[in-house]
Amino acid sequence: MKKLFEIETEDVEISWSLATSSRQQSQLGIGYVEGSLEVKTLRREVVLSKVWRAEVPETVAFDVNLRLGPKLFEQTSYQIYVRSKLGKRIDLQHADPNIKNGLIFRDNGEVIHGAINFGSEVGFSRFTLVVDGQPEFDFIVEVFPTKLDYKSDYEQLVAETQDYVAGLVFEFIRSTFKLSMPVLAKQSSTVEWLLLLKMIVSELEQAADHIAHHPIRALEHEHQFVRFENIKKFDSFLRKAVIRGAGSGAHIAAGNFQVRQILPSKKNRFTLDTPEHRWIFTQLKRIKDKLTLLRTQEISRSSGTRQREFTARRQEMIDQLERLEHRVLRLQRLEPFRISTETPPPGFASLQLLSAPGYRQCYKACTILSLGLQVEGGPVDLSLKEISSLYEYWCYLTLIHLLAEHTGLKVPVHQLVKSTHSGLQITLREGVSSEVRFDEQQGRRINVLYNPTFSGAPVVLKHRPDMLINIEEAEWPKLSLLLDAKYRIRFDDEYVRQCGAPGPDYDAVNTLHRYRDAIVEDEGLVGEKPKRTIVQAAAVFPFRDNDDYSFRDSKLWKSLDKVGIGAIPLLPANKLYFKEWLSSILSRGGWSIADQAIEHSASQRSRGWQIAAAEPVLVGVLKTNIAEQHFKWIVKNQTYYMPLLRKHPRQLAAKWVAIYLPQPLQVPGAVTHYAQVVDVSVRKRSDIVTPWTSTAQSEDLFAVYTLSPFTQLTNPIENRTSDSRGQRVSSVRWASRLSLERATILSELFLETEQEWRLYEELRAAKIEFYLEPSKPRALKEDSSGWRTWFVTKSGDRIRYAGIHGFIWEPKTGSYHHVPSVDAVLLQLKTKEPLNYRDF
Repeated sequence: MKKLFEIETEDVEISWSLATSSRQQSQLGIGYVEGSLEVKTLRREVVLSKVWRAEVPETVAFDVNLRLGPKLFEQTSYQIYVRSKLGKRIDLQHADPNIKNGLIFRDNGEVIHGAINFGSEVGFSRFTLVVDGQPEFDFIVEVFPTKLDYKSDYEQLVAETQDYVAGLVFEFIRSTFKLSMPVLAKQSSTVEWLLLLKMIVSELEQAADHIAHHPIRALEHEHQFVRFENIKKFDSFLRKAVIRGAGSGAHIAAGNFQVRQILPSKKNRFTLDTPEHRWIFTQLKRIKDKLTLLRTQEISRSSGTRQREFTARRQEMIDQLERLEHRVLRLQRLEPFRISTETPPPGFASLQLLSAPGYRQCYKACTILSLGLQVEGGPVDLSLKEISSLYEYWCYLTLIHLLAEHTGLKVPVHQLVKSTHSGLQITLREGVSSEVRFDEQQGRRINVLYNPTFSGAPVVLKHRPDMLINIEEAEWPKLSLLLDAKYRIRFDDEYVRQCGAPGPDYDAVNTLHRYRDAIVEDEGLVGEKPKRTIVQAAAVFPFRDNDDYSFRDSKLWKSLDKVGIGAIPLLPANKLYFKEWLSSILSRGGWSIADQAIEHSASQRSRGWQIAAAEPVLVGVLKTNIAEQHFKWIVKNQTYYMPLLRKHPRQLAAKWVAIYLPQPLQVPGAVTHYAQVVDVSVRKRSDIVTPWTSTAQSEDLFAVYTLSPFTQLTNPIENRTSDSRGQRVSSVRWASRLSLERATILSELFLETEQEWRLYEELRAAKIEFYLEPSKPRALKEDSSGWRTWFVTKSGDRIRYAGIHGFIWEPKTGSYHHVPSVDAVLLQLKTKEPLNYRDF
């Protein structure tokens, strides 16, 4: 173990070391920073006999008044050893009892040793050594983050988070309330509210005590009755009373007037019952009531749990709440406030509260407590939060502000700050979903969700990513971008060698893949499967380029565009990558964003085949007696012709021409070449020049296909069946590009449609025996299905696709009927009985 510091008095000795099992800390971006160790004695009798520190110059390492010390880090195990020299009972206290979970007390409390790990908490940490129940001294260390530059990145992270939150709350107040109105509010968590109260309760006490010693009184008018002879001055109130004849007793002469012997009068006196004192009392009462409520809730929660679940941290919280409650109650009992039992008038505003000494500080402290954040002075005590949570908050708030900057819209504060019965509240809470919307003028809406929850159908398991950006445009389904804030990063040689730069852990990246595949949404269409909506998913993590690494060369950066999964470095001083990524996505239209989505190859193939099924293919035949000459002429002239069939409109809609080569040109006969149709025209036979003589009349009309250069099929579509028999091919047939691409034998070539191929695949997968029986070619109307291929089962049932009518089923015995779908066909084949298909 590496010893880091030692402290000794005449009573005790302390040794603090780095555990040997603790992994080497990352120095990424840590920069030069001084550690801190400050020792404060708590009794005059205590004398520090030794204070030694590592990592400081040897000449000052033993200076007891020096505040420098070794650097301590988060997520690191340290060993501490404390021993009483004189056999006294000792204790080590800390504000967070969980810090002490790894400590062991031995020898009747004379020795303390064990492990200390600060987890993800950073900042100053105070320990108090107690000897025989008396506090001996405090030693204060500073815990540094391992992934951030503490003096720049971390402090700026805290400052920006405070600035974001303060700006949101006060923008809400500015647009909703008068400045001087009492407003309550933002409560990120009970612990946070308590920490903020502890930070400024001293300032509140000082201000309230100053008011108690130097109160500003108001002048109050008191009505009374006075004998006429005791009146020294006639004011307007008294003159009006005399004119009205008000008063009591006998009338007496007063000059030309008759007045009553006893007259009403007004007496001025000073009072502490002012609107300002009433406002302060109201705020103190609210703070005290809040503390009472929180303490009651904590006690109730503790009593409802098993003893082993009652943590020392919860007991410490209850004790602190009670102490703070008594401190605020004392302020309520101060003379200016205890007599102010009424509330201030509605819409109350006072320059005295905003400017008078004591009142100004009290107003500021009460406002800060009710808002739940520090407005002026030092930063909010966010360093006491887990830094990973702080980083997540900051990432989300940064995303909101960058979106506002990109869209040119104001941050929608009313969506981040809400008014409750107790005041204002920031909706950003760890583990609680919240949403912010940006509505652009072009009809696009951008929704930003924090901690969205996906559970229930159609999602199998519950998922909760950190952030989700939903882009909604007219005519497009929702397109989503997912972000996960990952504070911990990998910087070891193996990781850098594989990824090209430090980055988030492998599990963090794998989680993004899981999110993209598992988070689906159901559009509510009958028969439609749920669809994925996440286009890209990225982990944001604290890193910035340096002399050793450029993240632009990392696989995780490049893979964002390639596979839609990757990582983006993001820090207060390094927002370049994040801005670039965000701008590149939001500057695109819906079509372009959709192009970034990674599709399943089967989905692409299915869609491609649906398109291919709509492209007719003419399967041309050659003249029997001059087959070879005919084929060469077709290839050379890139032309194919056939008699015009007036009852077959598809003839002029053909997109492709395939050529069937008979034996002996191809053994067995097969479709071997195909070409795309460039143009279709209708000509007289006399206008078609060929080296052979035609038996047709010169005025007969022919469909002439001008073709692109022919392509030879890699695997010819042979004229054979499963039992190796062939069939005669003497006239043109029709197929589709789908069947041309998929068929391996000639009977499959005539399965033109998607539904026929679906049935073909399902029958084979179900191991149902059948064979294909192509219909004889006939000149049919376009809406007829008479040319379709029959599926003939072993039992003799015949099934044929009939377009909008589904499938025609001709049983071996009985009359034919219609079956609506492929699934229905399979169900009937398995049940062996006709079914009622109204439910399909």
